[in-house]
Amino acid sequence: MARVIVLPNAEDLDEGLSGPVLLNERVDLVNLDDQHSSLQFIERVGWAIQDAERMEVMRR
Repeated sequence: MARVIVLPNAEDLDEGLSGPVLLNERVDLVNLDDQHSSLQFIERVGWAIQDAERMEVMRR
């Protein structure tokens, strides 16, 4: 099963995961079989990306 992870900064990813993980979700194709479930997943990913962007802006 695949896993989707959203981090605010993945520059040091080769050294392992550190810092806040904004989304850590296992995804199976069965979860994407219908439009409703697919849209919910995309919405969660979008929220995590928005949060990551806000965190990056705050760090600058």
